[in-house]
Amino acid sequence: MASFVTEVLASSGKLEKDDLASKISKLSRKVEETKEEVSDMINKKYNEFTPSMEAAETLVDQVKGVSKDIDLLKSCIENEVQKNLHEAVTEYAKLKQQLEKNTAVISMLKHLQDFDTAMEEYHKTLQERKYEAAAKQLEKARASVEALKAWKNSELPLLRSLNSELTVQRENLNYHLGEEWKKLAVWKLPPAKELTGMQSYLTTELHLNGGGSKEDKHCPNHLLPNILQALAIQGELHRKIKLFGQVLLKYVLKPLIMYPSLLVEVGEHLEQGTVLSLQSDENQAEHPAPADVYAKILVVLKTLHKHLFGIAVQLFYTTRNIFHLFYDVVPTYHKDNLLKFPHLAAIQHNNCMFLAHHLLTLGHQFRPYLPMKDGVVYFVDLVPGFRKLGAQCFVAQMNVQKAEMLERLSTARNFSNLDDEDNYSAASKAVRQVIHQLKRLGKVWQDVLPVNIYCKSMGTLLNTAISEMISKIMMLVDISTEDGERLHTLCQTILEEGSLVFTPLPDENKNRKYQEEVPVYVKKWMTFKELSVVLHASLQEIVDRWAEGKGPLAQEFSSNEMKSLIRALFQNTDRRAIALTKIK
Repeated sequence: MASFVTEVLASSGKLEKDDLASKISKLSRKVEETKEEVSDMINKKYNEFTPSMEAAETLVDQVKGVSKDIDLLKSCIENEVQKNLHEAVTEYAKLKQQLEKNTAVISMLKHLQDFDTAMEEYHKTLQERKYEAAAKQLEKARASVEALKAWKNSELPLLRSLNSELTVQRENLNYHLGEEWKKLAVWKLPPAKELTGMQSYLTTELHLNGGGSKEDKHCPNHLLPNILQALAIQGELHRKIKLFGQVLLKYVLKPLIMYPSLLVEVGEHLEQGTVLSLQSDENQAEHPAPADVYAKILVVLKTLHKHLFGIAVQLFYTTRNIFHLFYDVVPTYHKDNLLKFPHLAAIQHNNCMFLAHHLLTLGHQFRPYLPMKDGVVYFVDLVPGFRKLGAQCFVAQMNVQKAEMLERLSTARNFSNLDDEDNYSAASKAVRQVIHQLKRLGKVWQDVLPVNIYCKSMGTLLNTAISEMISKIMMLVDISTEDGERLHTLCQTILEEGSLVFTPLPDENKNRKYQEEVPVYVKKWMTFKELSVVLHASLQEIVDRWAEGKGPLAQEFSSNEMKSLIRALFQNTDRRAIALTKIK
């Protein structure tokens, strides 16, 4: 046992991996021997009852020795394994660090190679006037430089050189694209100081050349989209289109709108290409219809699209922006005027409905010319907003007019005690003011609002006035004979002149049709008419018009309303009592 422990302790300083197994095997055999001896002893002690105290103590010492040997061996193994493991981890970390460094260097070299390849391709495509391809190669070169900047150990002088070369070539490409752009759209403009009238714009010309000259073999038909795509990649297209649009608006579109006698002329020339110019036509009307002005603008835009196809998408988004600008700015900037002036409110309503109508079909009308994917909304999504905007503006104006009308009727002193001259004068004045207000609105909205909208609007306002009068008269509890006569006179004034406010068209003969259809647009018209009859009728006439609940009076009033009106108009007599019994 001592020799074995000595052997284990002797090897505890340095254990080789190849003899660990043999030592563990030897220790295992020793454990088995000890186990057998212990089992034998236990068997003798408890089965054979053989006294063996000394042998047991010896075995206990032997077990302790084996346990100690196991602990020593375990400690040696752990120390050796930990030492080897630490060395392996350190070595692996160094190898990994070296590998990462090598990978980064290879990546940097790859980016340098990509930069060089992209620049070579750029020069090649630029010479061939393949501007879109050249712009894409510059983008690749720029991406390589950005990747190099992200590497912390990149050499600054090298990066500065690459950045400098990239900037120079970018500006070089922009210069070439600018020169090509100048050839595509050539303006001939009048001096800014001479823009004093229509005649100064007659020298405006726009020469469009979408495919280059015939002598230039390097300028195929796809040169225009090639240039525009390159400008877009370079981030210059928006600026170019914006400047072009500003000139177009100032020297072509705005004059066409301001001066009705200006017309657009589009000519085709072999050498100059397409020439768009402005001509004067003195025979044009002083105030042309908006549709005629729109037609002239459409000629300009179609010509631009035909010869500058690449700007179709830009024009599409510009058009949408114009509609958004109108939607946001007009109701805000003109808010007070739209409430103050009914004529402006009607025009705003018409404009919104006109735009909403054309927005439904505008996208389909120009769909063949727009390189957009199927399913694009175009302008249809704007339609509900414009309809709502126009309706809100006009409803707000209608509310203003209703408020003014009710305020005027409030000065009529509830149409009571009209046998007093002051009261009758106040009531008559209020009615006259209402009629005057309606006539004024009828003239202001004439030939502005569509006929159906005009009639509905005037009908609504007139209905508001007569509803207020009906309400006030029905609340009276005592109406003398003179009061009744004067109330009848006021009602007749409304009935006679109210229908005359329906003048949607300048031709009076054509307006008769709408004046005869007043009950269609004024809900309470027949009720008001029957009330006027009752105010001037006898008890028997009222009973006859009631006709046991089947006459015209019964169609407009309830039995309780009619009884209340009879009590107010007639004294309490037997005749009145009999008449009241017939109203049921």
